[in-house]
Amino acid sequence: MYVTTILGLFLIISWLVVFSIIAHRKLEYGILAILLLLPVYHFRLKIGWVPTTVLELMIYIVAGESLRQVFRERPLTPLYERIINLAYSFLGGIEKRRSMFWALLLWVGLLTSVAISTDLSSSMGILKAWFFDPMLFVGIVYWYFRKLDKDKRGQLLDNVINAIALSGLITSIIALAYYFTGNTTFDGRLASFYDSPNQLAMFLELTFLTALFVSPRGYVAKKHIRIAFALIIGIVILLTQSTGALLGVLGALFVLIIIKTMVNKKYVIIKTILFASMAIAVLLPALSLSPTTSLRIDKFFGEHSSVTSRTQIWRSAITIGVDHPVLGIGPGTFQGHYLEYQKGFSPYLEWAAPHPHNLFLTTWLYAGFLGLVAILGILVVMVNRVSSNSNDNPRLKLLILLVIMSSLIHGSVDTVFWSNELSVITTLLLTMGYSQRN
Repeated sequence: MYVTTILGLFLIISWLVVFSIIAHRKLEYGILAILLLLPVYHFRLKIGWVPTTVLELMIYIVAGESLRQVFRERPLTPLYERIINLAYSFLGGIEKRRSMFWALLLWVGLLTSVAISTDLSSSMGILKAWFFDPMLFVGIVYWYFRKLDKDKRGQLLDNVINAIALSGLITSIIALAYYFTGNTTFDGRLASFYDSPNQLAMFLELTFLTALFVSPRGYVAKKHIRIAFALIIGIVILLTQSTGALLGVLGALFVLIIIKTMVNKKYVIIKTILFASMAIAVLLPALSLSPTTSLRIDKFFGEHSSVTSRTQIWRSAITIGVDHPVLGIGPGTFQGHYLEYQKGFSPYLEWAAPHPHNLFLTTWLYAGFLGLVAILGILVVMVNRVSSNSNDNPRLKLLILLVIMSSLIHGSVDTVFWSNELSVITTLLLTMGYSQRN
């Protein structure tokens, strides 16, 4: 929502001043505050004619403080060398050239697709908010990470995971307040302050997975804290009635149980039975007993089902992609093309489709063929990384594996990653997972 009132602008400016002091006092506090307050990107404003968000301004403040520290630490370093070093961090800060290649290829695909966009303003806004800002922030975190010794790196990693999970917990508590006061969509789904239930579910899905790895220092009962975090966030995911998020979470949990049972083979049968019972207990009521939920079985199939609607969107997206196979159509322009191509299909069941509801179709249309190849390359590199026998942090590798699994499952029916907070979390975890070594 756009903030235009004097009081609203005053509160935002006041917070940014306080945040600047926090980041100046200790850069790590600024980094963690950004992760804790990821949903503040919903607060939008304009500086002159340039639209921006509170989250974006917080990232720029941290970037400015990082730049100040770089100049303070190396006052005699030529300016061009500093810019090169910062650009290296911005592009991902990943040490292996092949990974840098995929990151560069993604940017080439994005820039060329933006260049041919029919809505340059929207495409540039998406490029800035969903790619430039997250990668800038991740570059800062990586630069700060490299400055720390081994023990402090582990502590920073714990704090990053804790902050992401806590952000999901706070968002879930706010969402529950919406639910208990009757603020739901017309079909009974919970959206909270997000634009749609699916967007809320996509964010909570990632925070749910990080909640499984929360490690608060000084607390003995860490497992109980993880369960409490995951339980609250999981309840809200159920209330969003997002099929994709539910399947993504269940798929990730299934992988987690398999890995855990491979490590500890005791009680394998018992654990499998318990997991199957839990899945059935959750899915059957959601699919068949509730007369209003959008997860009912009869909602999935039939002439006017959600599956039919998504199939129409995917067929249209594929047709658009075939007509624009190399450069795509430009980020954020799917809705216009979708309506334009309607004449080639039966009447749409869903006319409002800002995105193709599929990770790979969205990437193809918004970043062209090069962007699609780049995303696939990044996935292959990360899967090889987390499945290797290298001396890496096993906890972080497992978290990344679960994030990849849930994103692939959910991404088959919705547009994951292509959003402010989703891009920040995913890019940060992948970068730290690829870079960190014990």
